[in-house]
Amino acid sequence: DEAHERTLQTDVLMGLLKEVMPRRRDLKLVVMSATLDTKAFQRYFDNAPIMKVPGRTHPVEIFYTPSPERDYVEAAVRTVLQIHACEEPG
Repeated sequence: DEAHERTLQTDVLMGLLKEVMPRRRDLKLVVMSATLDTKAFQRYFDNAPIMKVPGRTHPVEIFYTPSPERDYVEAAVRTVLQIHACEEPG
């Protein structure tokens, strides 16, 4: 998750995976990120192939409540149900 964000945990994980990959030929590694430095990861993993999957963006509307919700989970569920019932598909 979030491979493009360098943390100690992701660095250790990538190092372990690089050591394990030659011993486990049946193991396939897929690293995905919309903002990943693909060339750096490709070099690190011995010129692994890069696949590009085109994406698309969708418009997002942000709505704010006039005052804070007492129970934000209940408010979120209520909002989802309202959107489902009142909005067009898509």
